[in-house]
Amino acid sequence: MSIVALSTAPPPSKWLPERLRIEQHEWGVAVNVKADRTCRQGRVIQRWINDQRSRGHGLVMTFHCLRLRVAWRTFDELPRHNDPRWDVVDQFLCDVLNNPRSGLVLVPLDRCTTCG
Repeated sequence: MSIVALSTAPPPSKWLPERLRIEQHEWGVAVNVKADRTCRQGRVIQRWINDQRSRGHGLVMTFHCLRLRVAWRTFDELPRHNDPRWDVVDQFLCDVLNNPRSGLVLVPLDRCTTCG
């Protein structure tokens, strides 16, 4: 059985917050095992991915899940849908994803496992 990715286009060379919001259900991140040096923020996200893997949830964390996790860790609550704090979360994620030393690999998803 073949898995068809929602996003057949290659990942963008540079992530912008608006694109991240639109494509949060189409992409995920995994740990780049070939990365020799990673930035501090990338190591934190790698730890989250490894923690979820140890609980049997897989090797890829969806952008949707990543946005929720960053928001919760940053603000100690989930902002409402139109809250401007989401802009802070999205910009942080874009900075990490655009950093070549993040130690993360983009993975196209066949479905968003966070929302089904």
